[in-house]
Amino acid sequence: METLISRPYAGSAELPRLIDLLQTSRAVESVDPWPPIHEMRHYLRAAGPDLLPNTRVWENRAGAPMAFATIWDGATLVMCVHPQAQSDELAAQIVDWAVGRAREQGRASSDQPTLLVPVLTEDASTSALLQRHGFAAEDWSILRMGCQLDEPIPAPQLPEGFRLRPVASAEELAVAAAMHQEVFVAASTVVRDRLALSEGSQDIQAIDLVAETPDGAFAAFCLCSASRDFDTRHYRHEGWIDLLGTRPAYRRRGLGRAALLAGLRLLADQGVDIALLGTTSWNVAAQRLFTSSGFRTMHQLRWFAWEANDHA
Repeated sequence: METLISRPYAGSAELPRLIDLLQTSRAVESVDPWPPIHEMRHYLRAAGPDLLPNTRVWENRAGAPMAFATIWDGATLVMCVHPQAQSDELAAQIVDWAVGRAREQGRASSDQPTLLVPVLTEDASTSALLQRHGFAAEDWSILRMGCQLDEPIPAPQLPEGFRLRPVASAEELAVAAAMHQEVFVAASTVVRDRLALSEGSQDIQAIDLVAETPDGAFAAFCLCSASRDFDTRHYRHEGWIDLLGTRPAYRRRGLGRAALLAGLRLLADQGVDIALLGTTSWNVAAQRLFTSSGFRTMHQLRWFAWEANDHA
């Protein structure tokens, strides 16, 4: 294997080359497409001085990036490696760097250092590598599901008096975010991310739909996203179903399915080729909804977790 040079991420000036590398690596079918390319572009472009050390680049002697890794939201290791640079040695270097960085963050905050890594269930090599580094597999997995959007999508069916519409204002967006937190009992960071995504950026086309009752209450939601500036050189145009849910009082009325189908139709209108999402292995009801709406399981991911025994 060619010797690669490791260095810190230099910031947004080198972002186009890293996104090009990401698209090249994602063209390989055995690579999971999360995080979405548009979210990765937004995340790396917005990285300030505090976040820059959370991303590292491995380049060849000609200065071309062959791999990069980032600790997504301070806790999840995301690795991107050029297909020609794949090796156990490089993977070990990336994991060593991430563990060291997690320890640094733990010392700086006095919190217990932790690190999470999603791994394809069939990737025995990476699973074994992580276990050698002290990671343990969680007892659940994520199903990555996809729906091709080249076929007609059924029209949403709603109960009488209900309607689907986009969120229309910042005030409504706050109400929708609170609804999401009610449905999923989510951490405040999830709501923060929802607000940031829906407020829009130069990278992300966000579609925030709500199902509204006859008296104007929000009953269900579907947040979708796709890239604003898709580059067709390397990869398909992906869209994502980021959030989907129904408030408990309005369940079993078909609102979730209606919101999902409406979101798929809007993504198709944006030129998206495939809609992607992730759901947990234990959420059988969600799996049934997605399968009946045209989604198929592409692969599963196990999550490996590392926690430091000390702050050394």
